[in-house]
Amino acid sequence: MAGSCIVTKEMAEEFLYTQEVSLSKLDSEKLGKVCLIDLKNKTVLFSFDKAWKPYIGFTRGYNRKERVSLEPCELTEMIKMAFRQQGRRPAGGRVHIKADSVFYKNSDRTKVELFRISEWQGDDPYKASAALLNTLEIGR
Repeated sequence: MAGSCIVTKEMAEEFLYTQEVSLSKLDSEKLGKVCLIDLKNKTVLFSFDKAWKPYIGFTRGYNRKERVSLEPCELTEMIKMAFRQQGRRPAGGRVHIKADSVFYKNSDRTKVELFRISEWQGDDPYKASAALLNTLEIGR
């Protein structure tokens, strides 16, 4: 996917809802270890497995066992298509979402942009995901 796209308010809300559904299944201990946001880059993180199924991991590195499935939604499907077009081998990997772009990092930590977001019509993804985590942690 070249160029840029618009993330509608509905797409943004659906993405946040899929996070909430997935994270609400976790107990307090697991919720405190989930790797959903990157504080340094101020991004939302999620990964794709080798079968291109989205998930949220619990570590900054390779996630073999601990993960929580993330229901596919319009935004994750759009990202999956762009990611697959990169021809990555092996398949899968972690993506970073900002209100203006979606990217991944190569093994040498070089940022590779999948596509630009010309307009994010919902709440800022990083702030919304951080607030969701905070709400879920307080509620336990």
